[in-house]
Amino acid sequence: MYGWPIWVVTLAPFTNVLLELAWNPVVRHRTVVSGGQSIRMLEMDSIFTPLYLVVLLTGFIAYGVSVWSAHADWEGLLGQGLHRPFHWAWAFLSPACYVIGRSVVVRRAARPRGLAPVWLLAAAFVGTVIVACIKMATVFSAALGSMPT
Repeated sequence: MYGWPIWVVTLAPFTNVLLELAWNPVVRHRTVVSGGQSIRMLEMDSIFTPLYLVVLLTGFIAYGVSVWSAHADWEGLLGQGLHRPFHWAWAFLSPACYVIGRSVVVRRAARPRGLAPVWLLAAAFVGTVIVACIKMATVFSAALGSMPT
């Protein structure tokens, strides 16, 4: 009941975390003169680096791979004799939705098995949130530290 496709569906959305760790935007400012006063403003386009675009593209690719793997997993469950597996198209809504629904159906059919993908999904989600919070704290710290007082 645990073929390679379910692990791909579970972990593919988290592939961006490593790229996001490598992405280090350089915060730049520019001075704008308005009404005789000089105002220092943050250049918002300074964060849009080539690596940022790679992170975005990787997210779309991971989404497509997740949907394709959900279909492969669904076919694998049918081949193993599960009569009504959770439908793969739920992965279009969210890969996590498919993983949770699939795990519930497999757990009912093959108790006590079936929940390992949900536990891995939860652990990956918590780890990603922690990493994202740390990364954003460093980015905001750099942005605020470079602003004049």
